[in-house]
Amino acid sequence: MNPLKIILTILVIVSSLQACSIRSSQLSALTEIFQKSSEDIQGFSWTISYGEYRAIVYAVSTPDGTLFSNQNGDSVSFDGWSVREVSGLGIRRAKWKIVDSKKNRQFFDRSRFVAEHFCDGWISANSASSIRYSQKCVGFVPIENNILVNDKGQITLIRQVIDGSNKYINLSKNH
Repeated sequence: MNPLKIILTILVIVSSLQACSIRSSQLSALTEIFQKSSEDIQGFSWTISYGEYRAIVYAVSTPDGTLFSNQNGDSVSFDGWSVREVSGLGIRRAKWKIVDSKKNRQFFDRSRFVAEHFCDGWISANSASSIRYSQKCVGFVPIENNILVNDKGQITLIRQVIDGSNKYINLSKNH
């Protein structure tokens, strides 16, 4: 290759690199989150409880719904109506998955099937300051899943059976 072509090629590359800036919207968003005060993040905090276990988790919107998680490894996936996956929860290190079909809800511990409930549709009951959505299910014992929505249309409580027993997980919005 002749020296003139090499010099022209280098000049084109250098000039295009000077005009180029590298940007990442994900990095920018992450940087922005860390720059916000701790008060801002408190608006996304919830308390998770299951039996005697309690912890603070933070809500993050995902394409599939909402993910509640924390630095301890607790994680709850919620699709807007039902809890779909749960992991963590302290020393038990839970790993549950909940799958719905037309009228039944199946519960899996890791990949092992553990129970099945037959569930009615969700019904709502209005009060002056909230709407309570309830779903009755029957497995070994009858249970009732609940979602509480405040007068601003925000979910403030999720109470659902997640492991096929009659033991509930509670996610309560912190104020």
